[in-house]
Amino acid sequence: MQSFLLRVIKIVFTVSAFMLPAAALAQPGVPTVSGNLSICSGSSATLTASGDAGATFAWYSDAAGVNLIAATATYVTPVLTSKATYYVQQIVNNTSGAIYQVVVTVNSNPSVSAGNNIITCPGTGVTLTASGADTYSWQPGNLSGASISVTPGSTTTYTVTGTVTATGCSSTGQVSVTVANVSSSSSQTICAGQTATLSASGADNYTWQPGNLSGSSIQVSPTSTTTYTVTGQNNAGCSTTAQTTVTVNPLPNVSAGSDVLITAGTTKTLTATGADSYQWSTGDNTATITVTPQYNTVYSVTGTNSSTGCSNVSNVTVSLVTTPSITGSVQVCSGSATTITASGLPGASFAWYSDAAGTNLISSSSSITTPNLTANTDYYVNQTYNGVTGPLLDLTVLVAAIPSASTPFNLAASPAVICQGQSSVLSGSVDGATGQYLYWYDAATGGKLLAGGPGGAGYTVSPNDTTTYYAQSQPQIDSLVFNYTGSVQTFTIPAGVTSINIDARGAAGGLSYNCSDKQGSPGRGGRVQATLSVTPGEVLSIYVGQQGYAGYSCYGYSGGYNGGGGIDTRDTYSQQGSGGGATDIRISGQALVNRVLVAGGGGGTGAVPGGGGGGLVGGAGGSGTNTLSGYISNNGGGGGTQAGGGAGASWGSATSGSGSLGQ
Repeated sequence: MQSFLLRVIKIVFTVSAFMLPAAALAQPGVPTVSGNLSICSGSSATLTASGDAGATFAWYSDAAGVNLIAATATYVTPVLTSKATYYVQQIVNNTSGAIYQVVVTVNSNPSVSAGNNIITCPGTGVTLTASGADTYSWQPGNLSGASISVTPGSTTTYTVTGTVTATGCSSTGQVSVTVANVSSSSSQTICAGQTATLSASGADNYTWQPGNLSGSSIQVSPTSTTTYTVTGQNNAGCSTTAQTTVTVNPLPNVSAGSDVLITAGTTKTLTATGADSYQWSTGDNTATITVTPQYNTVYSVTGTNSSTGCSNVSNVTVSLVTTPSITGSVQVCSGSATTITASGLPGASFAWYSDAAGTNLISSSSSITTPNLTANTDYYVNQTYNGVTGPLLDLTVLVAAIPSASTPFNLAASPAVICQGQSSVLSGSVDGATGQYLYWYDAATGGKLLAGGPGGAGYTVSPNDTTTYYAQSQPQIDSLVFNYTGSVQTFTIPAGVTSINIDARGAAGGLSYNCSDKQGSPGRGGRVQATLSVTPGEVLSIYVGQQGYAGYSCYGYSGGYNGGGGIDTRDTYSQQGSGGGATDIRISGQALVNRVLVAGGGGGTGAVPGGGGGGLVGGAGGSGTNTLSGYISNNGGGGGTQAGGGAGASWGSATSGSGSLGQ
């Protein structure tokens, strides 16, 4: 028999019961909301929720509580312009209460007007009136009321704040009260002779006194300090005045000194007075300068007072007593005399000497008659004007030997009888050893010179009728040399001379650097060789050019006499040589239009090979590297031509003046 053991296991469950407080199981109540639930448009509302102890709060923009906008007791709305609704919920011990609706009412702001802008006259009161609200406050002035009376002293903008009593909402308005006061520009100071510009504002129409001028802006040039009054009137009929003063400072009484007369080639010191600082036309800025003019020159100085800045100008003329001009025959036959006449400045006196030193006086008249001469003889003459004596002019009277009376002419015509349209050759013999030429004329005395040349040279004629020809033996004209003198020289064509051979050379340009260290290769003067047709008794005016100067520090900025180009006034380091003057011949007058031949002057050098001188064809200016160690490159000046002056030399940025065709 089978047996079983039955074991019973006891299971005991213990259940503990906890009793919760009744309050913990209840839903939180509705929170209380305080704050400005009624606001003005354009403001924000501050909303504060309160409720059970230990509660927290949640703010929503929707009734379902989905869009949380704040998790604090206080919520500040954005700026509102219309009614807005918000929702708040209280949470206690993680239990959320019901969602409570909060409505913020937005009140409209009043439309406040301060009225239209006003224009008034000074001292005249105006009434300002506001509208659109219940109460009003005005600034400036802290005035109240819908209407106020004001009398501003100047243009003023008033602001009024209007408030609606029921809502407390307010707005502002503005009005401008323009007081018609004219104002003028500040006082000014000018120098005598200058112009001041005066202006006014604040009105519509303006009248200025003195002068009875009109306009908002005028220009005046008073001769002394003057106070101007402007009367301004606006369209409202208001009229006011303002004043401004123009102070006039006198110009300095600048003097460059009296005009002076000096001997050509000498130096003169000029002194300016009457100011604090000076600027001369030569480029110098000292009161005293030294000049060596090559021709009559007007020097100008501008003097300035340092205290006023006013300037004035004065001129001084330095005139030269030069060599006189000569008329009369300077070529005679041996054993003959000649009369030579000197002329010059009006009222000048003359002195003739037999020696170059001017110690042996032979005449004090304008003319001298030489003794019978048998050899070339030099005479020296100068002129004295207003106590100033000019340089001596060296005048050579050329003497030609007379052929022996026994010398036959052996005149012949071959053939002596011709038919019309045929030719005959006239010939004869002269004493060539004495320099005689044979000249043919169409009359025995006073006839027209037909031809001339050495003895034996034939002259071909083709007369239409039987004709008698006349021959005369005369000396051949010797060569005359005219050198630079600084003034015009003259030569009278002798009787029987109808052509002359000319060999004219323009002056070379100046050397570079300075008077104690002259360097470079200046441009050569142009050379012109020509034959001129002339008339016996005709006077040639001969201008011989002067070589250009070597640097500013020695001689200033001038070019050589008779049109040489000057040195650039900025070249205070004296690196340039000025241009040489032209040599020319003038007939029937001494103006530039009377020139019949010009040999251009050479260009000045900048320590480089100079330009070739101009002649019938002008040479180009040379260029190269400065031979002076440590200095910049230079370009030599161009030579002049018969059509124009040569181009100036250059040294760095400085450029010398171009030459001209004469003066």
